[in-house]
Amino acid sequence: MDRLLSMEVFVEVVKTGSFVRASEKFHISSAMVGKHIRSLEHHVGTTLLNRTTRKQSLTEVGRTYFTECERLLHEHQFLDQRISAIKNTASGVLRINAPITFGAEILSPMIGKFLDQHPHVSIDLSLTNEKVDVMHDDYDVILRTGRLENAAYIARQLCNIEMVFCASPTYLEKHGTPESIEALQHHQCLAFKHWRKHSPFYSPDELKPFAFPQARFQSNCGSALLNAALADLGIILQPKMLVKDPLADGSLVEILSAFVPPPRPISLLYRSRADQTLKTQLLINYLIDQFRPSGGYPCIV
Repeated sequence: MDRLLSMEVFVEVVKTGSFVRASEKFHISSAMVGKHIRSLEHHVGTTLLNRTTRKQSLTEVGRTYFTECERLLHEHQFLDQRISAIKNTASGVLRINAPITFGAEILSPMIGKFLDQHPHVSIDLSLTNEKVDVMHDDYDVILRTGRLENAAYIARQLCNIEMVFCASPTYLEKHGTPESIEALQHHQCLAFKHWRKHSPFYSPDELKPFAFPQARFQSNCGSALLNAALADLGIILQPKMLVKDPLADGSLVEILSAFVPPPRPISLLYRSRADQTLKTQLLINYLIDQFRPSGGYPCIV
């Protein structure tokens, strides 16, 4: 059994406290995770993990072994990076995290060109609207909207996201067209789940139409809300990049244009250059270039 891989699996089990999470990261079964741990224990001749049905804890030897495994894996990664830099060839997996709509509509289409330029690099793109820890989660770069709070990482603004209120012609014909934010109290609004507790745009009272119990349909996915609006279920407030085609063909109609919130910034977050691999540096430079005025993607999307 690959001892280096077994060390990586062991370290992940200790960090996460879970065989299941380690199995998900390495795309193996929980049973195989157990085999990796047992292989290491057989090699060192003693137990590394005390395992019960509910949790596992390190033995005294296990604590020392864990510390040394982390050191050895870090040195191995550093060696790989040095060799890659010497060869001037980026290789390996780049892990990216981005908001769902931006990642699907804007980021995904531009990744293909980057992969063509760097044939030894692979992309693992995770899409979520939840908060992600730049310093501790296992991502090379993260893209996020809105105001940023942590100064421990580097943030580079790429573009701004323009929002729009819209609904289907059938819905508006049946229920009328609201002329103010307050008028939304009398309409069916389709709720973006990420705004459930707070909104970057409006006060809690103004947000009520976009929250339960008044909003009878909510989702954490903009595409789901778009499809619901196309099915005449109500009014959405979503990024213009998501609804531009239905607006263009008349399937949706823009409303309340005087009341849309200001564009929201999209920023690229990453660790200091001292902690970056060559492939991460190349991706960061590529994304920044794509959003320059001459890069092909507008500064407001």
